[in-house]
Amino acid sequence: MTCIARSQDCIGNVALADRAVSFNQQINSITPNTGSDYRFLYSQFWTTKALVQRWSTKSMKGLVSKRHLEATPIPFPPMEMQVQFGQWFERWHHIRELTAQANSLEDHLFNSLAHQAFWGEL
Repeated sequence: MTCIARSQDCIGNVALADRAVSFNQQINSITPNTGSDYRFLYSQFWTTKALVQRWSTKSMKGLVSKRHLEATPIPFPPMEMQVQFGQWFERWHHIRELTAQANSLEDHLFNSLAHQAFWGEL
């Protein structure tokens, strides 16, 4: 999770790593234990971006303290519910990515047709 940035929009950005990684002091990381589903945890932080941004100092470089992050209440339902939610979230995220790809292709095709139309190539 990005906790320091020049742009307020970058504060609270989260990513999920699929391998061992290293971080500098501007990135806070969470390593799920065996009692939590990583997809559930990711979704919790992904959806709290606005909350995290409210904690930012809003100075020249926005900064969210580790103290504020550690004080963030996160619901922990039973593992079975976390896994069920995590599976749903993964499917939703996949559909969201496919939709973004389709929209990008649609834009590209439209721009290509518009170009051909304006140059009399249709």
